[in-house]
Amino acid sequence: MIEDYRKNYDEHISSSQWTKRKKQYYSAHKKICSACGTKENIHLHHLTYENFKSEPDIDLIPLCVTHYDAVHKIHKTKGGNLRKITFQFIESFKENKKINDQKKLNKKRAQRAKRGKRPKEKERFGKRSSILDKISYA
Repeated sequence: MIEDYRKNYDEHISSSQWTKRKKQYYSAHKKICSACGTKENIHLHHLTYENFKSEPDIDLIPLCVTHYDAVHKIHKTKGGNLRKITFQFIESFKENKKINDQKKLNKKRAQRAKRGKRPKEKERFGKRSSILDKISYA
């Protein structure tokens, strides 16, 4: 059963139908990873396979190969709802990025304070909103 599904999936993903579907999707949506914002090695990830081969936009989301693989590894290991796992992963990634960015900023501030320099404007007022904040997941 799984082998049949895998063969069917692989055939669809390498088909001209899927190539056209991806072009259609990217004509309406940005081709950037919804987790990290990179434009490199983007996969169009299925949030569900319920509408396989006739996927509406709401069932698809772009992820870089690293995050695509990570989401599928979690799904394979833990099972469960792929849509929910994907959005929890993206949210967790962004939260961790914010924490790490804040740690880096605090470290820079401490280094500047040691040297007696005033923080740069970006450091005083925070970063401008990132493109990730503008991505719609609807």
